[in-house]
Formats: sequence, C-alpha cells, structure tokens
Amino acid sequence: MATRLRVHRDQTQGLPLEEALRAQLDVARAANLLAQSQIETGNLGEASRNLLNVETLTEKAFPYSDLEELRLKLRAQMFHCFACLRKSQGKPKDALRYAEKALDVILQLGLVTELPQCYLNLCGLMSAIGLHAEALKHALLSLQTVKDLLVQHTHGELSPEDADALNSTPWIPTPGEFAGVAGMGPKHGSKASTLPPLSPAKPKGGASPSVGGGGGGGGGMGSASPL
Repeated sequence: MATRLRVHRDQTQGLPLEEALRAQLDVARAANLLAQSQIETGNLGEASRNLLNVETLTEKAFPYSDLEELRLKLRAQMFHCFACLRKSQGKPKDALRYAEKALDVILQLGLVTELPQCYLNLCGLMSAIGLHAEALKHALLSLQTVKDLLVQHTHGELSPEDADALNSTPWIPTPGEFAGVAGMGPKHGSKASTLPPLSPAKPKGGASPSVGGGGGGGGGMGSASPL
C-alpha cells in the first residue's frame, strides 16, 4: 500500500485539484477495504498500516462539498475499522474510543440509518469493559432509533436517500411485520437486533466490520467478524 500511495502521488501531480482529491479518496476507499479484509484474516499489522494511510489521506478538509462529505464518511469507516482492530488486539478501551469517534462523524453527517449499528457497537464495547449501565443505554438508543426510522419510513417522512438505504437493509421488516418491531406485537421481535455493519463509503451512499460484543460473522463491504 505504501508503494501504491507513492504511485498515487506521482499520478496526481499536475491534475486539477478536484480530480486529484477525488483520486486521493479512491485510494483511501481501497485502503479501507483492504484493511477490513486483513482484519478478517487476522493480518492486523498490515490492517493497521492501511488504516493509518487512510487517516493521512483523509486528514484535511476538502474545499468541495461532495468530496468533503465523502471524506468524512471514509473517516467514519476508518474509525469503525480501527475499533474492530483494537478489539481484536485485546484493547477494548481503545476500541471504544474509536467507536465513539465514528459515532461523532455519523452524527455530524446526519446519517440516521447508520445510528442503530453505531449504538450497538458502543453497547457491545461498553459491556466488554464493565460499563453495563452505559451499554444498556446505548442498546435502548439503538432500539428507539430503529423504531423512529420505521415510523418515519411508514409515513414517507424519510429523505429519498435514507429511504433507499432502509429498503436495501435486510433487517427492515415488510409492512405486515412492522407492528412486531415497533413494540405493538411479538411477531418480529428479534429482527431489529441483527443489524448490518456500517454502509460503504461512496459518493452517494456509504460497510465496515461490526464491532459489537457478540460472535458471528459480519456483513457488508469486505465484512470482518464482529468483535
């Protein structure tokens, strides 16, 4: 990846600024993907180096609004991967710090469809270090956010982008199953607890490995195992 970064710098010299920055984000996205795969396979040293490259490539604000939004999404994904990495290294407190940074960026961008998974990630990590009251608080925040999103989705109150994200998410129930998830019946009580990882960072949407405290496999973009 270090060689790839040098090639990237050579190739972007002389390009218009916007085109060069877009190419920079393409490299950052590829490094995030590679790091996720490496976390899954236990190649933690290489994963750490790739995530540090992403941190460097996305450190400074961009002067173009669409690229700045993508930069922040890639940083949220990077923080999410760092949380997975640190948990895999037996450092749950460091993992929690990175998960909190990911949540901060998600809130800054207003990516409401990502919030349930972020809250669950924090819940798992807090529980792992004995912060059970805080873990419960974030579990309830995740559940409430799911309920709110489902109500807004049913009433047609979500933005088209958020509605598309919900429609492509496997834990969203069909209209006939909605009552169980919303607490109006027992039919679908388990589905809201099997949330996907963060969505892929891309120009108009945005997965990274799950950092929850349970076992099982992750999903999404190059998904790593949950922590």
